[in-house]
Amino acid sequence: LPEKIFESEPAFQRLRIACLLQLNRKEEAIAMFRRMGAWRAHRIQGELKDRLNELWRLPKDLPEDRLEWAAQLAGEPAGRHLDADWRALAHWGSYADDLIRDWLEFRPDLAEQAMYLLEDLTETELKIKRIRGGNNGMFFVSAHIGMMFSGPIALELLQLDHAWVASSPNVPGTHYSRHLISTTDQSEAQIARTVISRIKSGRDITIALDGAANPAAPRVEFEGRMVTWSPFVARLSHRLSVPAAFVSPYWRNGKIAVYIEGMPQSLPGESVEAFVERWREAYFKHVKAVLATGPENLRLAGGIWRNAT
Repeated sequence: LPEKIFESEPAFQRLRIACLLQLNRKEEAIAMFRRMGAWRAHRIQGELKDRLNELWRLPKDLPEDRLEWAAQLAGEPAGRHLDADWRALAHWGSYADDLIRDWLEFRPDLAEQAMYLLEDLTETELKIKRIRGGNNGMFFVSAHIGMMFSGPIALELLQLDHAWVASSPNVPGTHYSRHLISTTDQSEAQIARTVISRIKSGRDITIALDGAANPAAPRVEFEGRMVTWSPFVARLSHRLSVPAAFVSPYWRNGKIAVYIEGMPQSLPGESVEAFVERWREAYFKHVKAVLATGPENLRLAGGIWRNAT
């Protein structure tokens, strides 16, 4: 494919890196990852707080239909998506999450600057202990909302033995490679086996259940739209009696807080189908709760937003 296709779009660059990794062409993948970092250097220089402030000047070009639906999901009054301040916050939040991802990937030497954005995690830690109960491994499920790329930072601060499932290619040498289960350089069967093996060994697994990019991925109805959503974790939770929590970092008073609530556990004699349905309803209830915290926490890209154009 022509090089110009990959030059200006990070998503295409990541896909190309993933393809190279699948072909075991690791040196080429690493070289391209470094070029991507150099190309995005303007976003990752200096202080993180300065880069976050500069995001207000970026174009306000998210799809109108997506903004309108997001406002409805957040319980905003009709037409709120047309309000200039609301739109500015929604765009800034979307850009901010991308910036945190760039910072994690290309500025590991200054990772503490991202850590300082987080609120105190004492309450989060106590909630995790209550939800975990006497178990070892547990699931942290999320969606493409809030400041999702702050999740790995919080997990590091909490010193949990964890792995997270994401579409980021697992480039050798990155500081997070030992924690990442990449969906771009493994088959679905390989990913499932890895997740099951690690949860059985007592590790925690983080996964955004609305993240499937495959056009054939299962979809469910959510507030009038068909969105991608996987019952994989619900079924595993039922079969293995593994606890789960819905978790989403989000902006609150200029800092990143953590929304965390326990997901349903199976009842005696409850069928897997009934459990998955009850579990799904709880999942999307938590999604709406996070979206209601403010336009800066909508994110508006990937997952549930992918087909809302």
